Amino acid sequence: GNNGISYVNGTSFSAPIISGISASLWQAFPSASSVQLREAIIQSAHLVNDPNDMMGYGIPNFGKAMNYLQDLLGVAPSMDPVSGIIQRVYPNPFDDVINVELLVSGESTESGTLSLYDSRGLKVYQISVSFNAGRPVTYILSTPNLAAGVYSLEYVGENSRESVKVVHL
Repeated sequence: GNNGISYVNGTSFSAPIISGISASLWQAFPSASSVQLREAIIQSAHLVNDPNDMMGYGIPNFGKAMNYLQDLLGVAPSMDPVSGIIQRVYPNPFDDVINVELLVSGESTESGTLSLYDSRGLKVYQISVSFNAGRPVTYILSTPNLAAGVYSLEYVGENSRESVKVVHL
């Protein structure tokens, strides 16, 4: 207010945050049930042992919720944006350079293109890629002239097509 920073509160602020935490946890642990996710969030909150009418269980802690789910499910979080040829994209969000790890299973080689599309669907970057089965290959994309925003990174190969959202800072 008044062209400055002020403190406010309410469900209109908490709902987007809890939705984001929930979606991120479910992406990290796709095998988790909604009940398990809810319990992880509750158990991570700062008032879990003394909830009240004003703040309920309190402010959730994403790191604690991740650890809770990892212990409960006995699996490490999935950091793969997709389960196909694109294995990892990091860092995301990125600033001018992004690493894309590709892997094909089986015994064949794979070739295709990696393309980056802006929010209007315009191709802003493309490279040709080729790699052997069973060996992960990391391509480093240098994108110093991109505007900040959300982009779609797409792999199109001989037998597959995959995409993942990335954010340029």
